[in-house]
Amino acid sequence: MTLPFRFDVPTQFTPLDLASSPEDRIERTTRRMAEVWPDSTEGQRDAITSTQELLIERLRSNGVRYAATVLEPAVPTTGLFTVSLHRVDIADPLTPLADALRPHAEVHDLDTRLGRMLAIGHHRDGVRQMQVALPLPHRKTMALFGISTEHLSEWETYTLHLVNVVGTVRPG
Repeated sequence: MTLPFRFDVPTQFTPLDLASSPEDRIERTTRRMAEVWPDSTEGQRDAITSTQELLIERLRSNGVRYAATVLEPAVPTTGLFTVSLHRVDIADPLTPLADALRPHAEVHDLDTRLGRMLAIGHHRDGVRQMQVALPLPHRKTMALFGISTEHLSEWETYTLHLVNVVGTVRPG
């Protein structure tokens, strides 16, 4: 799916082909897991691929244009990285977004070479997720980069992945 920018991802990220058939995605994910997590059981692989397919349907319905599974081989954990695009009709979408989210999430302003962004952290029971909101005013669009995992002990690794990916964003 076409995005108006490019970015680099680490080797732990395996892109999900949001347009391919479920059978193809399951086969590809199972093969990749065998490479990076050779000690995984069939039950572990089945659980991950089933969860992945349920997520893909939700992602597609929520404007996600790019998604990748994250497999950390050092400590077998999994997560999800996404990029979605959302239409915005106001000049500064970040201020009202921050105001709306602050009662429910940690929200931090970031000044970057790409301009102002928001870092948004959600800590729910059993799952952590973080998004970075990047306005694209010339397109009246906001990009949301997100990462999530249930493996809370490895949360710092996942946040570093997100920060590093966002640091590589450049015009497409």
